[in-house]
Amino acid sequence: MKVAPAKFNIESIPAHATWEFRQRILLPHLTVDECRFTNDASPGAFHLGATRDGQLVGIASFLPELNEQLSYLAKNPFRLRQMATLPEVRRQGVGRKIIETAYSYLQLKGCELLWCHAREKAFPFYENLGFTYQSGVFEVPHIGPHRLMALEIAPID
Repeated sequence: MKVAPAKFNIESIPAHATWEFRQRILLPHLTVDECRFTNDASPGAFHLGATRDGQLVGIASFLPELNEQLSYLAKNPFRLRQMATLPEVRRQGVGRKIIETAYSYLQLKGCELLWCHAREKAFPFYENLGFTYQSGVFEVPHIGPHRLMALEIAPID
């Protein structure tokens, strides 16, 4: 008999709840304290966590931040930064649910564009969500190849 996977809850979490997760999953070459970014507390910034059975299994941070390469595209852009899920929950819809939840938050904030520096292994994930490439491949030290990607946010009717 096949057991259905547990459901995930997506909720707003404080910035500090993301730091250890960032370090463990995305930035093992840094200390937890180095995973605290100054713009985590920017006015308008928010952080989402995915939980299953009370355990944090995914995170993402959304920061009001302009990218000069995209300044012609939209007003009030936000940056998706440090999105991660535990390896054992990947390909179960956690990341998609985080982005879908964030989309609604971003619409309420009047955001017109969400952008990120996507890791090469995540290109297909972002493409499937409607993000488009905005740059060629560039290297991030200690992490690897990335591309600038963006998603237009539709205004609320």
